[in-house]
Amino acid sequence: MDMHEYRIHKPSQFSESPPLLVLLHGVGSNELDLLSLASEFDPRLVTVTLRAPYVYGPGFAWYRVDFTEAGRIFSEVEVQDSLDQLVRTLESLPGEVGADPHRLIVGGFSQGAIMSLGISLLKPELASAVLMMSGRMMPQFEAIRETPKSPYLLQHGLYDPVITIDEGREAYRFLKARGADVEFLQYPMEHQISAESLGDARHFVARTLYKTRVKLHE
Repeated sequence: MDMHEYRIHKPSQFSESPPLLVLLHGVGSNELDLLSLASEFDPRLVTVTLRAPYVYGPGFAWYRVDFTEAGRIFSEVEVQDSLDQLVRTLESLPGEVGADPHRLIVGGFSQGAIMSLGISLLKPELASAVLMMSGRMMPQFEAIRETPKSPYLLQHGLYDPVITIDEGREAYRFLKARGADVEFLQYPMEHQISAESLGDARHFVARTLYKTRVKLHE
């Protein structure tokens, strides 16, 4: 089995079989990058941050990418390999950390958001909800014919120079056309997570898991 290196943030409020939030980092980073966000979410959650499999610069990547004048160059084989590994990890991770496999939210930033989308398309029943922070579509995702089953929150910076707002909107349109329950929120920021976007992410997770009535962007 391909269990990824990971870090775990345990819930501060104990419950039997707690829900699980899995966060995936961006390119060139590692599993510690998003760990600091764990305390911002519901205290009943187990939060796990995974490390990507490919060494990339000072950190790791879900797939290696070269940024050229002609555009991004990457291997679809590496994308698929990471997706397959992630599915296997997410299938076994709830048992590994003592969490509820039926209340699993997957999310990530940038490349981690791309992977979160891919997981939800490859294995729709795996995640209870999907959180995409500054992500985009991949061409190979269009060939996946599974119907999305989970609610999605897509967040994007209006001035993102790395993954443009138009790419974020393309992912939204793709999911909408597939009949997904999807919400798209944009913020006056670049390629980052802001206090406002993190607050909306927190409300989305709580609303999904505990059926609260909190509206986003309040």
